[in-house]
Amino acid sequence: MIMKRRLQGMFRFVWDLLSEHWVLALGSAAGLGLLFLRFKWWGRSPFYFLAWNLFLAWVPMVFAQLAAVNWDQRRPVLAMLAGLIWLGFFPNAPYIVTDLFHLKARPPVPFWLDLWIFIHFAWLGLMIGFASLRSLHHAVTTRHGIGLGWIFAVLSLAAASVGIYLGRFQRWNTWSVLTHPQELVSGVMRGMETSTTDPRVFGFTAACFVFLLLAYLSISSWNRPPRESQRGADPW
Repeated sequence: MIMKRRLQGMFRFVWDLLSEHWVLALGSAAGLGLLFLRFKWWGRSPFYFLAWNLFLAWVPMVFAQLAAVNWDQRRPVLAMLAGLIWLGFFPNAPYIVTDLFHLKARPPVPFWLDLWIFIHFAWLGLMIGFASLRSLHHAVTTRHGIGLGWIFAVLSLAAASVGIYLGRFQRWNTWSVLTHPQELVSGVMRGMETSTTDPRVFGFTAACFVFLLLAYLSISSWNRPPRESQRGADPW
């Protein structure tokens, strides 16, 4: 009976998550469909990593939802634990944008097809990541005010930018925190030491942060109701 209730609770959790973000779920299915068609028409696809990265992008969404649910149910320890796990996986979502590095002509596959596949997955990574961030951003704002809410959001995007650099150029991943913590710390220290000589360290991280911040600000501003123009006023 206990196992049945747990399975029902897990099913309800997943259903609520997908129904709340049904557009992203539909977009994910469409992206996997594009990969399947490419494989069906031209044989083995070299882009299998996109499917794996898409899965990793959904992981922080799950933990963001878990953090919000536990916080609503007055379980702050579990909420903070889920939030920390979310932060560890959060860079995996916008990281998909950097998979554009792999884009090149691969005849006889039409270049436009690969282009749209990469753009589609990059869009998914950004939107899934921002959706998970907005969930926790809203939770922090509700409990601690607008100022701390935005501080949390900006610091999360900054941490994601560092994580994307570590993943793209130093080839670390989220699992490295548990499997190779000392090597990961050493890699971060080396990156800090070479930040003045290697433009990728500061330049890439800063450019990534500015891009993510502006994109997140753009999406956040869309939720505001448009201003109503005065009756009879010239819109131009």
